[in-house]
Amino acid sequence: MSDQIKDKNEQQIPLEQALKDGRLAAQLSVEDIALRLNLKKTVIRDIEDSLDTVIAEAAYPKVYLRGYLVNYSKEIGLDDLESFPQYQQLLGPEKSATGLKNPHIMTYDEKSYNKSLIILLLLFVAMVVGVTVFWKTSPDSTKASAGSASKTDNVEMRLPETASQDVETSTLDIQQQAQPGVQIEKNNALSSAQTTQQNVDNNGLEALSSTSEQSVEITDSPEKTVLTEQTLTLKFKDECWTEIFDATGKRLAFGLYTKGEQLKLAGTPPFNLKLGNPIAADVFYQDKLYKKSFRAGRTANFKLPE
Repeated sequence: MSDQIKDKNEQQIPLEQALKDGRLAAQLSVEDIALRLNLKKTVIRDIEDSLDTVIAEAAYPKVYLRGYLVNYSKEIGLDDLESFPQYQQLLGPEKSATGLKNPHIMTYDEKSYNKSLIILLLLFVAMVVGVTVFWKTSPDSTKASAGSASKTDNVEMRLPETASQDVETSTLDIQQQAQPGVQIEKNNALSSAQTTQQNVDNNGLEALSSTSEQSVEITDSPEKTVLTEQTLTLKFKDECWTEIFDATGKRLAFGLYTKGEQLKLAGTPPFNLKLGNPIAADVFYQDKLYKKSFRAGRTANFKLPE
């Protein structure tokens, strides 16, 4: 009985002091332990200096703080974490919690809501396309396009007539004003009229060639590439702090996952994975197990596919 009381008295050292003593015994600074746990230095100082106040004021969510203490104790080799009263306070009503849920994984309601929006958008696009096709194929629009085409043809046909009228007028003026024997001036007038008509014809050909070049440039548009999504699955054998991004920078997972949980994700590869306890998770990429040896108690940062 006396031995039990003695052991109980020896174990009354606060958890924050035990963590700090373990860190100093491992010859680690606050910066070192913060870097290993991927936390800010202020969080480490809060844990070591005023853990009771942090728990009482709920400065951090219980699931986060519990994860910090678990990873901290593993890093310095503290095996009896659950025997400390401060850690027992964090187990409370959330002891059966399955870990922090990923905020980017949509619930059933969110999925159905997004599906409804997509269906409405497709219906709107189909309606706009139908109205456009109906307007183009309606008789009124056909008449309007035919009228515009006829006006264009009339303009094009008048160009040579105008040029010929100019030639006739200039010829008559020359015949009325010219004196006998002045044949050279008539020839010059006729040559200038022919030059005018050739310029008109050349301008029409240039307009047609420029229009054909523009149509070729419009049809030769490059095809767009479409990125395909790949699947990523994690099965947890123990608690593991997890953060995952895809190639677009979207964060797919973030939080502390516990034993028995399974995480299924889909995104654009390659995936960037950060695991606080990598030996506690089996990673499957495209339903194939990713085989790589990890060191216990050390975080892992890697990409899939490599």
